[in-house]
Amino acid sequence: MKTLIVSAGGNSTRIKSLLTEKFNGIPKHILPLPQKSTIIEEIVNNALSFFDKVVISVNDENKNFIKALIGNHDQVDVVVDSLCTGPLGPMIREVLDKNDTVYGCAGDFYCEFEWDDFISFHEGNHSSISILVSKSLAVPEGAKFIVKDGLVTDWERTSHTDDSDLINIGAYIITPNSELLSEIQTLSKHKEDNFFNTFIPNKKVFAFNPGGIGFNVNVPRVYYELCNYLRK
Repeated sequence: MKTLIVSAGGNSTRIKSLLTEKFNGIPKHILPLPQKSTIIEEIVNNALSFFDKVVISVNDENKNFIKALIGNHDQVDVVVDSLCTGPLGPMIREVLDKNDTVYGCAGDFYCEFEWDDFISFHEGNHSSISILVSKSLAVPEGAKFIVKDGLVTDWERTSHTDDSDLINIGAYIITPNSELLSEIQTLSKHKEDNFFNTFIPNKKVFAFNPGGIGFNVNVPRVYYELCNYLRK
């Protein structure tokens, strides 16, 4: 049975003003979209065309909102991440526990792609780690990835991304081997910086780019631009 882990915790600091002033303090994951859906519902609906189950990992603050929206779906479980080691924590702990391929994603992105294409890319490259990348909007305080022939050769934090940069949209596939498991165990925090600084120099990260544009909904402008994109 294939399961997708969706990480939907976090404090939403960079988009907090929008959530508080316009949406009564809801989590960013359930921001409404023009097609009468929400961000996380779009993620789940896309996933359930391929996965048997979706597990949404939340914090105590987000739990009731997300359970009320989507928690009664037969193929969806909403669980509280009591450890809170970082946004990649639920997926990494699953890798260590299961010692098998794990599929995961963030709960705050929108990108038009198919999971089976992403998985075929991962398997075709015999990857240890594959991520979903795409061009996106130029935003302050972002990260860009350098990709050559599918391999991520470098990445960097930057004060401002450009709309031609490839960014990490937020979907992951990890297939562990003994070396990768050993390296994962050295990570004290399961955040993007620790993860990529460990595995990119060792040539373990491949990037699948489906084309088009992707959205990480972490600042108000990206949310509004996503809504405009979906209205077209």
